[in-house]
Amino acid sequence: METITQFSVFHKIPWGIEVVLYFFFIGISSGAFFLSILPNVFGKKYYERFSKTSWAVSFIFLIVSVPLLIADLTRPTRFINLLNPAYLHLSTAPLAWGTVFITVFGVFSLLYGKRLLSKKSESGVKTVGTLGGVFALTLPVYTGFDIALNQRMPLAHSGLTPVIFTALAVSSGVGIVFIVTYVRGLAGKAKFSQEELLGIKDLLLWSVGAIFIMALSQSLVLLYGGAYEETTFHIISTDMQGIYWMFGFTLGTVAPLIILLVPRFGNSAGGIAIASLLLIIASYSYRFVMVFASQLIQLYLT
Repeated sequence: METITQFSVFHKIPWGIEVVLYFFFIGISSGAFFLSILPNVFGKKYYERFSKTSWAVSFIFLIVSVPLLIADLTRPTRFINLLNPAYLHLSTAPLAWGTVFITVFGVFSLLYGKRLLSKKSESGVKTVGTLGGVFALTLPVYTGFDIALNQRMPLAHSGLTPVIFTALAVSSGVGIVFIVTYVRGLAGKAKFSQEELLGIKDLLLWSVGAIFIMALSQSLVLLYGGAYEETTFHIISTDMQGIYWMFGFTLGTVAPLIILLVPRFGNSAGGIAIASLLLIIASYSYRFVMVFASQLIQLYLT
């Protein structure tokens, strides 16, 4: 039976570019922090070279992301209410959890950075790093749930959304840290060891592999879904085909996957840097489409 959907009433998109950038930046902060704690918490010493840079990148993007969230409020001064525990209503307002997670992660990030840069005891760095890592994980997970809980946002209304956001966080966070370290290495003529390159390659490869599978799965579900799902697939295949299929899926997912799988490129610093750049572009593109394409469905009444 053919389904006819008529759209006639226009509405304003409630979540703008500030939300997209916030999701993007907070993901980078989370992913970079995980890279920073790998040698100090998990004993992966071949990531030692990236530890301090990773923490710096993580903290910078955390600081930048907070004003974006405040700017998205109709009245920016309302952010003061989010600092009042009596106002949060955590049991009924999922978005309120973000305030708690960001604040606590910020505190542990500061404590971890202080210990990391001052070269204090390994046990102190490990303890604070572990706690910071737990709350770093909450950042992409809670932002994924923020949009996944909306029933009429088919592209986002999925249990896979927090997982996708986490994979995007790892790929973009690790990617930007590697590019920064790579550029600094070129300036100082410092070379990467093969163990360092393979370590970064593994992180990127696992994350982009997960992104590829989940993005393909989400698209197929939309293609064979109901009216809302089919309309969403139409949007990402027409108006947003460039940012989703070209920059997100083809250049940002398939291309780096191939680069990393081919030893000639995937085992070289230059090849990993290119793959990192493409993954960062994909991380932004997917979030842009998931936020805006999902809301376009709600712009009209059926």
